Amino acid sequence: LRVFRQINPGAIAIPLDIHDRRALRRLLRRTGRVGLISITTPCAPFSTAKHGGVPLSEDLRAELLVIAVEEASAAGPDAIVIENVVGVAKSPHWKRAKLALEEAGYFVEHTNVNAMYLGVAQNRNRFIATAVRRGLSTQIRMAAKSLTRKVTRISQVLPNRKTVWHYSRDNRSPCVRSA
Repeated sequence: LRVFRQINPGAIAIPLDIHDRRALRRLLRRTGRVGLISITTPCAPFSTAKHGGVPLSEDLRAELLVIAVEEASAAGPDAIVIENVVGVAKSPHWKRAKLALEEAGYFVEHTNVNAMYLGVAQNRNRFIATAVRRGLSTQIRMAAKSLTRKVTRISQVLPNRKTVWHYSRDNRSPCVRSA
């Protein structure tokens, strides 16, 4: 959370077990009116790499997507953004989450886009979904098609940093390149 707070000054960052829905609801009520909620749940259950080898139907982390969406939509923000690996789109968890959003009055769109076109220093496809109150639209599919700015160096995103390294799980190559 320390790094999150440094990167996102003023953002609310509170450690909380999302399975504790009562505590999550209390937190959201205390927060007051929220315009946007961003959801990024663990990607391993939906990843083709299947870290841990647990079947999707038995992986409790996959259920976090549905819980997060249900609680976020109950808070009533104008918009919800969801990010994950592209495999989430074919999961029964996404189908349930999308239905919950639509039943709560949201217009839902999703697309797959390479993260390098979103200003992230990695060449990886990501699932991005937007849910906005009826009457609004994000046109996310059209926006994704128009993206062409390729980020290849961390210095393009963080110009005041000298070098930033993040090694992949196999420890063979850095996911983020040096400045």
